[in-house]
Amino acid sequence: MRKFLILIVSAVLFLSGSCNKTPTPVPEEEAHFSVYDKNMHPLENNKEFTFHTTDQSADLSIRVKNNTNRPIFIKTRLVTVSGTDGSQFEVCMGTCYPSMQLHTLYPVGQDFKIEAGETTSAHAIHYWNHYDGDCSYEVEILEVDDSGNKIGKSFKFKYIHN
Repeated sequence: MRKFLILIVSAVLFLSGSCNKTPTPVPEEEAHFSVYDKNMHPLENNKEFTFHTTDQSADLSIRVKNNTNRPIFIKTRLVTVSGTDGSQFEVCMGTCYPSMQLHTLYPVGQDFKIEAGETTSAHAIHYWNHYDGDCSYEVEILEVDDSGNKIGKSFKFKYIHN
């Protein structure tokens, strides 16, 4: 009987100790896409683009290449904004929107599909600030699954107007 009690107490202590362990974090999957400027020069994550105008030369075109052997779906969103509210920050990703709202995924209610190994055209994805004051926007491009959940690492950049 004593051996049985020791066995029960040992099992309870072992199980209670294993329940309190912090799970090992799963590393985030690498991105399945690469990002380029309109001339196909690679862009580094967290790149800053600074413009001193709101005319056509401030229209930032970005190209995205699917690095997989299957179609992927991407979206974009405004992560942070300062100096304005995003209501004059245009985004086009298949569909054009004259403004962006924080944390809303664009294109809204639809997918932006990039076929296996393909790269978007030079003007399929672009961002353009129309606000004349000093402002900045942090933007994220991300891959999503069928439910709109993020897959892998995203690409972020900052668009600055001053």
